[in-house]
Amino acid sequence: MVWIYSDSQLRPIVQGESLHVEGHLQFGINCTPGGTCQHVQQELLSFSPEHDPDVVVLATGTNNLHNKTHMGHLEKALYGDSETFRSLIRSAGEKFPGAELIATSILPRLDSFGGYVDLYNGGFATVCDEEGVSWIDLTSYYPEESTVLWAKDGLHLSECTGLPLYMHILNDEVHRVLFESKLEKIHTYK
Repeated sequence: MVWIYSDSQLRPIVQGESLHVEGHLQFGINCTPGGTCQHVQQELLSFSPEHDPDVVVLATGTNNLHNKTHMGHLEKALYGDSETFRSLIRSAGEKFPGAELIATSILPRLDSFGGYVDLYNGGFATVCDEEGVSWIDLTSYYPEESTVLWAKDGLHLSECTGLPLYMHILNDEVHRVLFESKLEKIHTYK
């Protein structure tokens, strides 16, 4: 079982948008519309799935880009948001100690905050590396010139193209991470 803790990117699935994903993995999604990393962490700590997941995916961060508290102080904002992201990762590890943890990149945005995506992804990827969490960078799958991948707001994924692509890539990447994790365990026992 794979549990995804997300901001509003996956909301259409939670609200009943039918989406078929190939493979044997089962996905559960907890979606926090408008949620920053801190909001998603609160949701993770208060929500208990019926079964402990084998994999926890943290797909959050886009709403941290418009944290107006630190406007003009980007370095301070990035540091604070990276530490909040680290806290989210640690909370997930403590709540689900047997689960493989994976974090996904913030997807490109077509709005005025899109210019901060690479910077934040770099900070969050560093945190994942330091915490021993798998990082999946999805940005190359979403070229900004392919506007069909986004809804009209330029922030959320389109339900017809962007969202199915996201789930397909995530499914493949989770399989890859699980396979590599099993190989690592086999080599450790030798």
